[in-house]
Amino acid sequence: MKPHLLFIIVVIKTLVLVAVGVIAATKSNVAFGQSRFLDLSISGSYSRSFSKYSESVRKSLGLEIGLPLSSFFEVSLAHNLIQENTVYTNSYREAIKDRVSLPAGPITASRSIQDFSANGDLGFAIGAARPSIFGGALRSKICEEDFIEDRGCQTQDLTWNAGFALQAYMTSSLRLKASIRFSPSADKERKSKTYDQLTSIGLTWGI
Repeated sequence: MKPHLLFIIVVIKTLVLVAVGVIAATKSNVAFGQSRFLDLSISGSYSRSFSKYSESVRKSLGLEIGLPLSSFFEVSLAHNLIQENTVYTNSYREAIKDRVSLPAGPITASRSIQDFSANGDLGFAIGAARPSIFGGALRSKICEEDFIEDRGCQTQDLTWNAGFALQAYMTSSLRLKASIRFSPSADKERKSKTYDQLTSIGLTWGI
């Protein structure tokens, strides 16, 4: 399924959950985290992928500071560090050996991304869970290097990001948080329009 179609489906499902949350909130006087003044989140991810020609590892680490404006809406600033490392297989070496000069050692490529985002988050507590949708502005700096050359760094134009999150209250101030974020691809060399996806899990402290 294409990423933008998946995102639309996810948003619809989350909106349904939010609607249920509104009904539940009006029927209950008990809600988690209503007295928060500040939310501090630390998150990360790790994934590996394999194909005939390569093996890739992707790691991320993120920090987010949120300012709750009400029990259902907050604004936040986030910073993420993403590192992608790829090692190409012997099949890839054989496929391109007649076209480029190859090093004697492993054929590798790496990409590091630093991004900053400002978002609005809309969600409601449903028992001990809080589903939400978020979106806002995103700016990224991408540095790339492969076995042919160091391509240097470039700053992406200001763009958008959006996604959904699900938090589970462990205590009144501590929550487990999982999120999926979509944004236009940072790879300017691709001719077709694609989207980057960042899936992460972490902890949020309400102060």
